Amino acid sequence: VQYRLPDGSFITMNGNTVIKFSQNKFDKNRELVLLKGEAFFDVVHDPDKIFQIVMGNLCITDIGTSFIIKRSNSESTVIVQSGKVAFEDLSSGKRFILGPGKKGVFVAGTRNIFAAPNTDINYKSWVDKKLSFNNAPLSEVVKELEETYGSKVILKDDVLKKRMLSATFHYQTIDSALVVIAAGLQLKIDKQTDHYLLTASK
Repeated sequence: VQYRLPDGSFITMNGNTVIKFSQNKFDKNRELVLLKGEAFFDVVHDPDKIFQIVMGNLCITDIGTSFIIKRSNSESTVIVQSGKVAFEDLSSGKRFILGPGKKGVFVAGTRNIFAAPNTDINYKSWVDKKLSFNNAPLSEVVKELEETYGSKVILKDDVLKKRMLSATFHYQTIDSALVVIAAGLQLKIDKQTDHYLLTASK
C-alpha cells in the first residue's frame, strides 16, 4: 500500500504495518510513529522541517533520503537506499549516521544498537517485487518468497532446505516463481488452500 503524505513524501507499507501521525499538524511537525511492521520511505527533504520516525525509544531522522524501516518485537532495522539518516536510541544517546548501503539495527533483548553494511540484496523485494539469489539455500529462498508475497511455503523434507538456487525473479507471481524453482531443483508443487507444499520429484 502506498500513501502520499501532505509534504509530498511517499510511504510504501508492507502487510500488517501500522503507522500513525497527525494529519492536521504534519505541516509543522513531520513526525510519524511506526507501531509495527515494515515501510519504505521516499522523503521530500526540507531543511526547515525535520522528518522523523519514532519507534519507542528509537528515532530515525531524515537527512534527504529514501530508506526502509522494519520493526518487530525482537528487532528494529533501518536500511538506507539513498541520502542519509540519523539512527538514534534516545534512552542511551547512541547515534549513527547511515549512508547508502548501510543499516542500523536495534536488538530489543540486549538493547544493543549498531551500524553495519547491508548485505541483503532483497531487502526491498516486497516493494519492487524483484528477488535475486546467488547460490542461496532453498530455506533462505522460501523465507524471502514468504515475506515478499505474503504466502506460506512449506518444504516437506529438511534435506530440501540445503538445495542451492541461483535465479532472479522480477514482477512475477509466487506461482510462476515456484514453477521456475521447481523445474530447476526437481521439485513438485502442491498448492493447498493456505500454503504451498514443495516435495522432491520422484
